[in-house]
Amino acid sequence: MEQTALSRRLLRPHVGVDGIGFHARNVEVVTEGRKVSISVTVEVRAPDQLPEQWLVTFPPEDVDADLYWTGTPESIDELVKMLHIHLEEWWHTRRSEAHARKMGKRID
Repeated sequence: MEQTALSRRLLRPHVGVDGIGFHARNVEVVTEGRKVSISVTVEVRAPDQLPEQWLVTFPPEDVDADLYWTGTPESIDELVKMLHIHLEEWWHTRRSEAHARKMGKRID
């Protein structure tokens, strides 16, 4: 699968159900065998707050490698939906859950 197909879709702005905007600036995919991890540099815009820049890494256990390796437009769309959900969950749990704290690093 061509990484740019995934990157193009992830680089489109995403607004969560609570109005928080996620604007990916860079996407890096790392493969090790069939395992896949994805790092996203993202600007997060919460209502009534200044934007924050983060580097968020989805480790292999959070990435459906089968969707990545299938590489069809449908599987990439499904993977992007899943990553958007993970981003929203990460944002809301980044201070309270150990796994989420490890995933994100504020870079601004």
